[in-house]
Amino acid sequence: MNSLSRNSPAIENKVPPRATLRRQLRAPSGLADSQDQSASPTSPPNPGPNRRPSARASRSLARRGIPSPPRLPTDDLPTPPPIGTVKVKLELQPRPDAELATFGESHVAAIRDNPWFVTPMPSPDVFDAELATFESLLSELENLRLRVKSLTDQKDRSRQRFEALFTQRGAYVQLVSNGNGEAIASSGLAARRPRTRSSVLPSPRGLRVQVTQSSGELRIRWFTVPGARTYILECAEIIANEPLTWTQIHVGGKLSCLAKQLTPGHRYAFRLAALGGSEGRSPWSPVVERVAA
Repeated sequence: MNSLSRNSPAIENKVPPRATLRRQLRAPSGLADSQDQSASPTSPPNPGPNRRPSARASRSLARRGIPSPPRLPTDDLPTPPPIGTVKVKLELQPRPDAELATFGESHVAAIRDNPWFVTPMPSPDVFDAELATFESLLSELENLRLRVKSLTDQKDRSRQRFEALFTQRGAYVQLVSNGNGEAIASSGLAARRPRTRSSVLPSPRGLRVQVTQSSGELRIRWFTVPGARTYILECAEIIANEPLTWTQIHVGGKLSCLAKQLTPGHRYAFRLAALGGSEGRSPWSPVVERVAA
């Protein structure tokens, strides 16, 4: 084996020094390739897509006259606005339809060609198309509203003319029928009931007087009298050995009254009558007495 080794041509295994290996590992791939003698001294290294050589590699390329790869342009990228804490305010539900459409139009005009909102979501095609549809329907509804208003005015005028004609027709039926109920009914018109004299109203019932929380005041209430149009309430201070002097303190259709400016500790009498009926007025109610507080 020793003789074979001596007679065989020498095989050179050239191993780069460790320092050279470290430099090649640290340098970019393009720079390591440039160490190869077979590489063209003027061909720039390939640092990979979108990768820029390090500062050390750039200086090495500059010494050898090889330009650095160009930097990618960033002018087309939008600049984000400064960070803040403000929230978007829409309040869409309370807005009327016309106001919402105007709000949408102003937003579309403001966001178009806005450098801060380059790619709006939803897309302008979808957003603008729905806004156009909404405004088109609003226009149709407005035209329909105007049409309905015109038809309503025409209907009201026609009703007035028809009512005048119907009144004339009723007068004709009344004249020809001679007041005969059967004849009137045969024309398809209703006959009025003959008026009857109203009966005498009964005396009001349920008159009661209550003390209030205010000094010198009393609350008087009563029940409804059927057929009564209004009520008269009178009051008199009770003085020993003197007749009652009645004073009218209320006239109206309500079922209660507040008597004021009474002297606390004095006793007062109250009576009530209802207006209406054949006699014009009902009998007076029983007198009710109460001491003012």
